[in-house]
Amino acid sequence: MKSDSTTVIKNMEFLVKELHKEWDRSGDSKASVIISLEEVDGINDKIKEIIYQTQKSVDEDELTFKQSIAKSKECYVLLRVVRKIAKKKDKCEKAGNRQ
Repeated sequence: MKSDSTTVIKNMEFLVKELHKEWDRSGDSKASVIISLEEVDGINDKIKEIIYQTQKSVDEDELTFKQSIAKSKECYVLLRVVRKIAKKKDKCEKAGNRQ
């Protein structure tokens, strides 16, 4: 019986890793937003706080498996947004330094 539960746990861990790989892939942008460089740090800080609180909820609250996966996906999507913002910020700063 113990080996069955160990197998299930390993299979679930594999599933979650595969989901993380899929969620990490960035697809076509569905929408674009223009923000000023002055707003970038504040927006990133707010998104990071949302990620932190969401992950804390996953770790501490008693969630169903489906709820846990949904929150994990939300965190991955927000992390992609933060990365995209940082990449565009760096690009804008480099373009500004060239002029």
